[in-house]
Amino acid sequence: MHVGLVSHGYPDKGAAGGIGTATRTLAHALASIGHGVTVIAEDEDVGEGRFKDGPVSVVRYRPGRFFYRAAFRILSALPIRQPRKDRLRQLVYSLQRAAEIDALLRRLVREEGIEVVEFPEWDFPAFFFVRRPPVPAVIKIHSPHFLIEDRLALPPYERNYAKMMCERAALRRADLVVGVASAVALRVARKYNIPGNRLAVVPHPFRLDGIAEKLPGRESTGLVVQVGRIELTKGADITARAIPKILERVPRARFRFIGEPGYHQYSRRNFTDTIRSALEKAGVSDRVEFTGLVPHSEVPGLLAEADVLLLPSRFENYSISLLEAMYVGTAIVATDVGGNAEVLDGGKAGVLVPPRDPVALADAAALLLTNHEKRERIRRHGWNLVRTRNNLERIAGRTAGIYGTLISMRRRRR
Repeated sequence: MHVGLVSHGYPDKGAAGGIGTATRTLAHALASIGHGVTVIAEDEDVGEGRFKDGPVSVVRYRPGRFFYRAAFRILSALPIRQPRKDRLRQLVYSLQRAAEIDALLRRLVREEGIEVVEFPEWDFPAFFFVRRPPVPAVIKIHSPHFLIEDRLALPPYERNYAKMMCERAALRRADLVVGVASAVALRVARKYNIPGNRLAVVPHPFRLDGIAEKLPGRESTGLVVQVGRIELTKGADITARAIPKILERVPRARFRFIGEPGYHQYSRRNFTDTIRSALEKAGVSDRVEFTGLVPHSEVPGLLAEADVLLLPSRFENYSISLLEAMYVGTAIVATDVGGNAEVLDGGKAGVLVPPRDPVALADAAALLLTNHEKRERIRRHGWNLVRTRNNLERIAGRTAGIYGTLISMRRRRR
């Protein structure tokens, strides 16, 4: 079987987001059990090209900008408010990219014999392909647009309803919608009216190479980290408000933000600057380090140095950062949103706290920093869980079985 995987980015040249990281892991898992895999990865910075990542073939493309620039000039001249112009630009860019992916994929299906294609739902890259799919089209749920806007509590006039309509149209036309967390998948199915026979739930496969297969003992370092883009969705502002409260109870604690700067939605101001200012006002900036963007291969090592990972996100589906922390044996505090409770086994592999609550976040972090027995219990449960539930070969086999069924059904209909 030859599988095509569409991705936003690919982590071969440093950092990558959650979708790119999850796609690469799945690609190698499928290749490890004998399937051909081609990844179609968008990258605005590196540019177009083709290369081999071990057994995986990667086709990298750069979204064209000619039509987008023309639309940008037209939209700039319209007498409408800037937030609405920004939403229209986002929509135009997403549709242009979906059209380019459609053309590229149809060529790859003809020339290379791709038999099934999986897309992420984020920014609906499958929008045109699913209208006349030459092979079965699967859409995997990563970051549903309406759920993120709900968690950000955006008022109606700031919501991008057009993008939600496009997301819905793509999902409803797919041969199968795959969720990685059942709570999120069921919410999407209810919102977009997706029947149960076109919905499946398969968690991310996960493995880190070079990590000891025995949970190492660890002396407390007092280090608390947050991993991911420094932005509102990831709750960096909640961590900033929790840090002074943690230091009141654990004066030896140190903090590290690992990730690239995010930006305010419309002003485009650097969100890291906002966090730095808040920490300086609180008088705790000397206890906080910002690493900036780091190669993805370095993240597990940075996590392994920490006592606690904080994940105070307003929305998460099936967080790669949580899986990484569990794999290296770092205790976790995360908000009880999206799929976090499923990833953390209902709170056995990490402490769950309410979203937008810096006091609860600080209390949980201080507890893990000071209670060695509880921290070790959480570390051990997460260490064992991620190696069984997210086993690479088992989930690759399950995914391949689902794909194979779709291919057989398509052939029988011809």
